[in-house]
Amino acid sequence: MKSDAQRGSRKSVGVVITVLAVLCLFSVFAIREIHTRSVSAKSDVWIEQSESAEQLAADLAVRIDMTDLVQLNSAQIEKYYAVPKETLEKAVVYSNTTESELREIAVFQVGSPAERDMVMNAVNTRISAFSATYNLSNSANSEKMYFVGNSGPYVVFVIGVPYARTSAAVRGE
Repeated sequence: MKSDAQRGSRKSVGVVITVLAVLCLFSVFAIREIHTRSVSAKSDVWIEQSESAEQLAADLAVRIDMTDLVQLNSAQIEKYYAVPKETLEKAVVYSNTTESELREIAVFQVGSPAERDMVMNAVNTRISAFSATYNLSNSANSEKMYFVGNSGPYVVFVIGVPYARTSAAVRGE
């Protein structure tokens, strides 16, 4: 016959094993939740899930409250950005210019790193052309009145909204 000490010891081991099993189960769910959170917080997620440059530009306009802009046609985009015609077919630009303010959202869908570089050069030329007139660039990112970013097949450019606000919208905040 087993003594009371042996039965108590076995019972304690059983309790410890049960507690460890429950903790392991909770750990698995906790790690899974942490992984999910970090992926969904990335800016690339909603951008790369966009089906087109048009959808991405429209979503961004709503996120940063710039829905009063007009869409430019391909001739206007070519004039303002000087990008290749094949890129123009996959681009959308919303703009509203007054004497005191330039507001614009441009989204280009690119197919290669070379195309991305061309578009980025065109965007930088546009920034330079209007920087002094509209006071677009300051030394601190939070004071910049433009945002340039690229993710997946898209180059995104926004003028007229503080960098920090656009950056937060792009990150999904």
